[in-house]
Amino acid sequence: MKSKESTARSKDCIRRRSSTVKRPKRIVFGAVTVQVIPATKSEIKRNIEASRAVLDKFLVRIQRSGVSIPFESSVPFFHADPEDPHFLIRTFNNKVERVQYKDGDFVVCK
Repeated sequence: MKSKESTARSKDCIRRRSSTVKRPKRIVFGAVTVQVIPATKSEIKRNIEASRAVLDKFLVRIQRSGVSIPFESSVPFFHADPEDPHFLIRTFNNKVERVQYKDGDFVVCK
């Protein structure tokens, strides 16, 4: 027969063990209900470390100036006219034109 002390210890052990098992939490988005198991502290720590590593790489790369956009000459490339924002500059087949968008079409301006 078990003593009262060993029974109390085994119940306490069961209670502690069951408290470490996480139960799903319900999250409701309008008519949709999702059940998720909360992340453990070790998972959260690992994800924070991974996010910091990605952020460090991003910060190194963002310091480089300029953007390179490769495109073929047969593909039109548009950018805003620095002198007048109502117009666009179109580069197409190695030809640079100042254009404006009117009635669903690009009209060349002089």
